[in-house]
Amino acid sequence: MQRQELIELIGKIQRSEGTEEEADDDIDLLCRSVADPQAVNYIFQENLSAEEIADRIMNYKPIQL
Repeated sequence: MQRQELIELIGKIQRSEGTEEEADDDIDLLCRSVADPQAVNYIFQENLSAEEIADRIMNYKPIQL
């Protein structure tokens, strides 16, 4: 997912647009589209803008075992 698409999706989730089912679908899409397992937590637990969250998610590097 490109940065701008990610920002738009995060913004939509933050604004709680649509029905509860649509919000669940957006959250599922986010989780499937990024490697960072904490992506949704940044939206609901951090006071960050959509751009800051997108940058944090895009900069995530999984731990190599």
